[in-house]
Amino acid sequence: MGMQEDVLRFFMDRDQEGDAGASAEVVRRLDQYGPGRPQLYPLVLRFLTSTPALLAKHREDVRRVLRVIDEEKLMPPVSVVQVLSRNSVASVGLVKEWLMSRIKSAREEVDTDQKLIASYRTETEAKLRQVEELSDPDHPRVFHVTQCSACQGGLDLPAVHFMCNHSYHQRCLPQNETECPNCAREHGIIREIRRNNERLADQHELFLSEVREGGFDALSTGFSRGVLNLSRVEEAGSS
Repeated sequence: MGMQEDVLRFFMDRDQEGDAGASAEVVRRLDQYGPGRPQLYPLVLRFLTSTPALLAKHREDVRRVLRVIDEEKLMPPVSVVQVLSRNSVASVGLVKEWLMSRIKSAREEVDTDQKLIASYRTETEAKLRQVEELSDPDHPRVFHVTQCSACQGGLDLPAVHFMCNHSYHQRCLPQNETECPNCAREHGIIREIRRNNERLADQHELFLSEVREGGFDALSTGFSRGVLNLSRVEEAGSS
């Protein structure tokens, strides 16, 4: 953290020497340096909760520091609890207040995730129904599109309809076009992502280094890439 930490520690030492305005200067310097040096917040949290006098004087500053630590994920919750409970300075009420805010935030995240899961499940079910309908030869597809997806003009004959529900004037399509232009870009991106994931899935040393650095996050990313797909594991075992 360099010079900024040295400046903060200088005023912390001044506070211990009895300088009444030193603690306020610590907070002011944190406001000045903190946005560019977020690692300073845990240091100041330990300082402001080191004595009853400091905590009483800077209770709102402590709440603000805790809020930044939470938002920036500068410390795991266990470490914050350890800092607040390392001595008898921080009251049970302060620790409880922080824990309740964390629990509330975690519940909100869970609720958001559950809503996303529900929306993804609904979307997946709709896609599966659509695939089933498209695969049924006894279920003819009726097109009701009245606007060209390319020029946005009224659709007239000759027209070309794609199963994705996009329709075009024949004159608006390149000659011998067999894929919906609107969807082709998205499909191309998806194909490129899959190719990259398959390429990365074979780079085992890179994956292991990511696991060593990122832990569970790297594992979950590996699952999404298909690194840990059963088929790949079986292929690796057979080879």
